[in-house]
Amino acid sequence: MRSNGRPVTVACSDPVAAKVDAVQYELDHGPCLHAMRDGRVVRIENTADKAHWPEFERRAASHGIRSCLALPLRSEGRRIGALNLYARDASGFGAAEAQRAADFAENASGALALAIRLASHAALIEQLRSSLVSRTVIDQALGIIMAREHCTQARAFAIL
Repeated sequence: MRSNGRPVTVACSDPVAAKVDAVQYELDHGPCLHAMRDGRVVRIENTADKAHWPEFERRAASHGIRSCLALPLRSEGRRIGALNLYARDASGFGAAEAQRAADFAENASGALALAIRLASHAALIEQLRSSLVSRTVIDQALGIIMAREHCTQARAFAIL
């Protein structure tokens, strides 16, 4: 999720997959978003059926996508994203493929959780650095006001 709360694809293996993801974001529904929001595996056997999300499935089919498998990504019981797989064939994900995808989703969850944690720490470090710079400037301004006005730091801060 972006800071504005909108979902974003962090990695994509194919330009068509990126386009189909963009369709879901535009419509604000589809298998990936459903898996991410509800925490359940979502499978579309044939987009031609238009059984779950008719507009999404119609547009996915127009890009050559015939089946989808979306798996939620979790960290410490919290949903943090989804792994979205597309196939050009109907019923493209059998039991073996679904199991491999589930195993991969479990590993990807750990990697994504770590990336989120690192990004959060990096943002915090930048905020702290910015605060230190701002604090120095504020202290300098307070000193100037205190010297000119012959007042206390509290009064200088009120003036500032």
